[in-house]
Amino acid sequence: MTKLGDQQLGVIAAKPESTALTPVKKILESDGKTNLVGKDGDTASAKVGDYVKYELSTVVPNTVGYPEDGFRFYLTDTMDESLSYVNDEAHPTTVKVNGKTLTQCTESESNCTGDYYRSTQASLGGDPGTNVFFYLDKYVYKASQDIDQVGKPVTVTYYAKINDKAVKAPQSNDNTVSLDISKFSGWGTDVIKGNTVKVYTYDTAFTKV
Repeated sequence: MTKLGDQQLGVIAAKPESTALTPVKKILESDGKTNLVGKDGDTASAKVGDYVKYELSTVVPNTVGYPEDGFRFYLTDTMDESLSYVNDEAHPTTVKVNGKTLTQCTESESNCTGDYYRSTQASLGGDPGTNVFFYLDKYVYKASQDIDQVGKPVTVTYYAKINDKAVKAPQSNDNTVSLDISKFSGWGTDVIKGNTVKVYTYDTAFTKV
């Protein structure tokens, strides 16, 4: 059995169930303010029309010896129908690996010449809401072949607008992150579920003191 040091070739060293890979979602700002965000970034207050800034994060896995063909690595953000994904000059989406800002593909995923591909679609299973997918397969695979890059941060920051379908407190407007990554052995992907964050809406924004 071929090994490189303690690493058996042909498998991903960082197993999909590794807690290091578990994606984390945080709220960074609400209506451009940080004082409307809870201490741990898992809650915020806002009103309809406000923009909420989110961050998704995970790390570069170790794929030394694992073939690139078929490798998958993508983050999925599942948001309630009360949240509308936004990507414009004032509210840009930024994707980084180890601090380097990646370029988004303008073509289809199969013809992607940039660093990552993004798509949106209605939530699966007939549930109202939207899935936003960030496909980083090629870039992350290349980084994960360099042992010095393994464990380095992978981050996505983006904005969502609170729309008129928002529910009022004490109910919350939620979204959840997950990571799909090629299986530790065999074909297909494992889905690693992350956390859910909640935005509470009021007739006027609540200011923390």
